[in-house]
Amino acid sequence: MSLSADTMTVYYVDLGAIGGRGKKDQILKIEAEGHVLLQQGDSKGTAESVNYLVAKRTLEMIGNKNNAILQRGEDRVEGKQLQVLLAPDGKIDKVTGGGQVSVRIDPDGKVRSPKESR
Repeated sequence: MSLSADTMTVYYVDLGAIGGRGKKDQILKIEAEGHVLLQQGDSKGTAESVNYLVAKRTLEMIGNKNNAILQRGEDRVEGKQLQVLLAPDGKIDKVTGGGQVSVRIDPDGKVRSPKESR
């Protein structure tokens, strides 16, 4: 997964301090703020902020003025808050939303105008 933003804060856990001899620090959490761009395989996302909890493999995507958006091809999920669960292999497994969420799924891969979608 690739994540970029105006600012990012990375939190580490010191495994040596909790009895993990010889183990290196691991990332616990990443907080990304401002113009956040997310890329995972053929999926792309944008948000105002993202909180990534590494151990739980969850991303919380938050939109402010604009909605948070996650898109793969013509399939798109959009809302003020999206929760993304990553599978163990790092691919997107599940997306849920908070508040009003809109979903556009194109089952046959054809691009349609808004009039044709109705």
